[in-house]
Amino acid sequence: MCQLDQRPLRKYERRPDTHPEPRLGHSVTEDLLLGAKEVHEALCAPPSQRIGNFDTACATVPARHVSGDFIVSFELGGSWFLALGDLMGKGLPAAMWLTHVLDLLHRSCETGQTLAGMMACLNGEMYRSRVGVPLTSLFLAQLEPATSSVTYSCGGCSTAFLLAGEQTVTMLQSGGPILGAMERASYSSSTIDLGLHDTLLVASDGIIEMHEGSSFELRPDRVVHHLKFTAGDSAASIVQSLLARARVASPALSDDLSLMAVQRVA
Repeated sequence: MCQLDQRPLRKYERRPDTHPEPRLGHSVTEDLLLGAKEVHEALCAPPSQRIGNFDTACATVPARHVSGDFIVSFELGGSWFLALGDLMGKGLPAAMWLTHVLDLLHRSCETGQTLAGMMACLNGEMYRSRVGVPLTSLFLAQLEPATSSVTYSCGGCSTAFLLAGEQTVTMLQSGGPILGAMERASYSSSTIDLGLHDTLLVASDGIIEMHEGSSFELRPDRVVHHLKFTAGDSAASIVQSLLARARVASPALSDDLSLMAVQRVA
């Protein structure tokens, strides 16, 4: 059984309080929601990032004021970890768990196990949590910045896609069940070698299930078509163009939308 280091929770730097009093025309509730959104943005990965031989791009659009989805990146022991997660629920009730789940994620990655072992460790800690952490789907990737190697595992999340060359798209499915549902769940992981300009795309279920059953439904095959259409584009361009298509399809969102792309550029 994995036991995490019981150190105090990681302390995140607090940004200066730029509006301690409700601003003119804003209610206290609106200011609190704005503050929660700023905390969410501060904890999550930047929209674009260069990590060794890879370019990364990501975007999260909340269905309500604050997203229950999250995308994070961090370095540990020379490797980089990228995660796209979806906490069960929407808005502030889901987002309030973000700092706790991120702390468990960091500690699980610090165990030095294989990626599959890290996922199993995180799952067990979430299941045994004394504060009732919500079920969470998670795509976790480990990048070796100086190489072409990416190891990934999906915990109950939407399928990831690998665009190799300009026309070959593969669905990546190694992983296991949603995190926190079963104490001793097992997970698998796979390692892929990205060729130059190959792109890994991960989409939350808010993208895949959008307008299910309608002509606008972004089924996996349509995401594949989009990847083929945007072959040769940058990671940021692929994310933004698919996000624009999603916004046109559903101006009023019913679920949070998140996208993350990793592209080998050197």
